[in-house]
Amino acid sequence: MTNEEYLKHIKELISNTAQDSIEYVILWKEHVLFTWQWWFSLVLFVVPIIVWFFIRKKNSTDRLLYPGIIVLLSASWLDFMGNNFGLWYYPYKLIPSIPPYIPFETFIVFEVMLLLQYKPKSSPFLKALILGLFNSFVSEPLLSWLGIYVVVHWSNFISLPIYILIYLLADYFSKRNKMNNLDAP
Repeated sequence: MTNEEYLKHIKELISNTAQDSIEYVILWKEHVLFTWQWWFSLVLFVVPIIVWFFIRKKNSTDRLLYPGIIVLLSASWLDFMGNNFGLWYYPYKLIPSIPPYIPFETFIVFEVMLLLQYKPKSSPFLKALILGLFNSFVSEPLLSWLGIYVVVHWSNFISLPIYILIYLLADYFSKRNKMNNLDAP
């Protein structure tokens, strides 16, 4: 394939993707927006943010938001990859864009920040295992049962170590002190 043929093929793929996206938004507006699944997704997105705002330790906000952002980026990227490669999909999305299901990523961030905030001296491995077991064997099956998360080629057992690693990464970044060592301007 020549470079010109390659560029022509890429242009066709992008054009097809854009057309598919337009069709998806139309379908979403007609069949998802304001359904009970959409309202459930909205609640799953908004409630953890509001709850965290009120129960967080105010002096720990920055320390918790830093790993929270890392968790959000990690979970969203992994969710995008799984969705993009057809391992799972979400027929009832809050918004018809990426990340595929932002309410669940937000919920994971909420869980991680709660685990980081409470009992900070507890074993991070135990907390990671709790997060992994809960999301792999309670949250994902519940979303699947509700029809919001459809598994194509995936196993909850594969999700478990991923959630564990995400928590351990967050725990690591929550304990970093590099920001405190910077000179003030």
